[in-house]
Amino acid sequence: CYFLGHSHLDAAWLWTFKETAEVFRDTCETILKLMEKYQDFCFCQSSAQYYKWLEEKHPETFDKVKKRVAEGRWEIVGGTWVEPDGNLPSGESFVRQFLYGKKYFKERFGVNINICWMPDSFGFAWTLPQIMRKSGIEYFLTQKMLWNDTSVFPYYVFIWTAPDGSSIFAHQTVGKYDETVIETRITEQMNQLKSRQQIDDLLMLFGTGDHGGGVTEDMITRAMEFVEGNKPIKGKFSTARHYFDVLNEKTRRKKIPQINDELYFQFHRGTYTTQARVKKNNRKAECLLETAEKFSALARKYGSVYPTKELKEAWQKLLLNQFHDVLPGSSISEVYKDSEESFENIFSSINSI
Repeated sequence: CYFLGHSHLDAAWLWTFKETAEVFRDTCETILKLMEKYQDFCFCQSSAQYYKWLEEKHPETFDKVKKRVAEGRWEIVGGTWVEPDGNLPSGESFVRQFLYGKKYFKERFGVNINICWMPDSFGFAWTLPQIMRKSGIEYFLTQKMLWNDTSVFPYYVFIWTAPDGSSIFAHQTVGKYDETVIETRITEQMNQLKSRQQIDDLLMLFGTGDHGGGVTEDMITRAMEFVEGNKPIKGKFSTARHYFDVLNEKTRRKKIPQINDELYFQFHRGTYTTQARVKKNNRKAECLLETAEKFSALARKYGSVYPTKELKEAWQKLLLNQFHDVLPGSSISEVYKDSEESFENIFSSINSI
């Protein structure tokens, strides 16, 4: 069993973006203290926007995180600006999620992310493996298909192939992204993985998300029982990258199921008919940004200065509002007031360009 600490943080949901920035800082401080005490403990966290908030608002905590990333125990995953909705953004928006996310992580931490991390998004468009591959992504992780309410998603490990033939090595976790390290659940999940796909290597993502504070000390001490050999199941603290590499190597000679389709999520169907305004704003912003970039590129040929800073800021605002609890329409009303203001700023800036 591979133990990896994780804290799934929603950029907005039953709270606003502003609140998440502070929750992320508190979570980071908790994890940093635990890393001082437990030398083998590993933790992973996605979303460039969160790290940018931390860098701007709490630079001292950001510097401490940076040291742990360099050490290899704090793993940055995802490579996207946030964990976006997996269906509604345009193809160009998905490309920009990876472009701005991976660029930020490369510039600030010197890391090149190769794991797409979307544990909680509400289904995934069939074209995503192509976009991931062309963005330098090798692996894809989710746990959302566990929630399906009409049929059971049949695979934990599979090759996901886009219409153009691009493939990605994908993992649907056996358990949730906020496990608490309970022996009976670990045994049950290992048995499920073994019986369904004849695989013995289980990834256990443990830690409380959102306002739960992240990983707790008792979760780590319970994991250490497995790591130190005091349990029948052998355990080790691991990064997601190491787990994927092991899984990929061990399944290389096995026949892995291939999915040539979207990953359709049944449980949240209703999100496509709620909060229509944010969906309309998203599409309008996508069209305006692409148009503004094209005309700016042409104007540059005739002596105009290309508005790099303004376009980057507008894109990053749009990418944030594509978060998987904002664009689908599942957040509280305060979130949509903030979103409306954000889109007005985008429209003002881009119309000016």
